[in-house]
Amino acid sequence: MSGKGFKSPLKQREQEQTSKHQDVETLKQQDIKTSKHQDVETLKQQNDIKRMTVYMPAQLARKLKIHASATDQDMSGIISMLVEKYLDKEMD
Repeated sequence: MSGKGFKSPLKQREQEQTSKHQDVETLKQQDIKTSKHQDVETLKQQNDIKRMTVYMPAQLARKLKIHASATDQDMSGIISMLVEKYLDKEMD
């Protein structure tokens, strides 16, 4: 699995929906929030995803957030990819 450009299933789904809507700017903010909530619930059912709380130093969290934004990835996707790589390496 390549680390560059890795996106979680939720991020991929959001991008697919965005590309289907030519005029996303006209959507009301509440509609977007409702849609994202429904997407998360659908993904939980389809991909067996689990929400977790991760604590990390504030400076590291800030760097992660900036990197995710700059590379158009989401933080969950980056963390999932890194944990998977770490566990694969540890289990070898």
